[in-house]
Amino acid sequence: MRSLDGLAQIWRGEQSRDYTPLTLTSFWLEWRLWDDAPTGYHVVNILLHALCALLLWRVLERLPVPGAWLGALLFAIHPVNVASVAWVAERKNTLSFAFFLGSVLCYLAGRDGKRRALYLGSIGLFLLAALSKGAVVAMPAVLLLCVLWKDRKIAWRDSGRSSPTPSSPSPPRCSPSATRRAPSITDCFRIPSITGSRAPAPPSGFTWARSSGLPG
Repeated sequence: MRSLDGLAQIWRGEQSRDYTPLTLTSFWLEWRLWDDAPTGYHVVNILLHALCALLLWRVLERLPVPGAWLGALLFAIHPVNVASVAWVAERKNTLSFAFFLGSVLCYLAGRDGKRRALYLGSIGLFLLAALSKGAVVAMPAVLLLCVLWKDRKIAWRDSGRSSPTPSSPSPPRCSPSATRRAPSITDCFRIPSITGSRAPAPPSGFTWARSSGLPG
C-alpha cells in the first residue's frame, strides 16, 4: 500500500483474498493524500454514502416508485448503513453501491430514451462496481426486476439488454402500460382472484324454462 509497486500488486490480486482492486486502489491513492490521518478516509466514505442516497432517489423516480425521496432519505439515515460508512475498511460497500446505482440509472434512462451510449455506460459502471466488490454480479437479475416493475412483463429484448453485453435497439412498440397508473408498494400485497372473473348469473324465470326445454 505504501510502495509504488503496490498498485501493480493490487491489480494482480496479490494483496487480498477477495479481488477488489478498485477499492484497494482508492486506499492506495488516499494514503498519498493524507497518510495515516483517519479524517480524510471518513470524509470520502460519507461523500460516497451521500452520492448513493442521491442515485437511489433518481433510480426510484425512474421506476417510478411513489415516495422516492422518502425511500432515499430512509436509506441515508438508516442505522443498518452505519458500519459501511463509519468503518474505513468497508469502503467496498459504499464504492460498489455507487457504481451499481449509476449502472442501473443509465440502464433505465437508456431503455426509456433508446440511447445506446447509455447502455454502454451502464456496462462500464457495472464493471467498475464488480472491481470494487464481487457481490454486484447479481445486477442483471436486479435489472430484470426493474423492468418487471415498470412494465409488468419482461420481453426477450430486456433479458438481452440486462446482460453485460451490448445489444442493438429494437423498434419501439406500443404498450398498454402507458395508460396504466404508476405501481405502488401496496400492489405487491394484493391477492389476485382465483377465477380471474365473476361467473355469469344463471338465467331465471321464463328464460330459464325455455332454455331447459320445459313448458312455459
